[in-house]
Amino acid sequence: MKSKIEIDKVNQRLIFKKKRLTINKSIDNKNLFFNKKIEGSSWFKNGKIVASFLSINSEISTKNLNQFIIDNGKTLCLPVINMQKNRALIF
Repeated sequence: MKSKIEIDKVNQRLIFKKKRLTINKSIDNKNLFFNKKIEGSSWFKNGKIVASFLSINSEISTKNLNQFIIDNGKTLCLPVINMQKNRALIF
């Protein structure tokens, strides 16, 4: 039998999955919403390396954003989980 905390975690995940799906529908990724947000920033203009991630499932898509980073001559770094180091993220 699941504990109350485990049940609460499952319920919270479902709630936030629905919220992410709603956000995904409201953001027009074809108009490059995220690109417009970062392209004017000094850290993006002056930086050479940008970290991002590959979205999965109900996460907001990062496909266009990652391509935008590459198209602007930046080095795109994506994380992987290092299982030998307590599941730490490495780039």
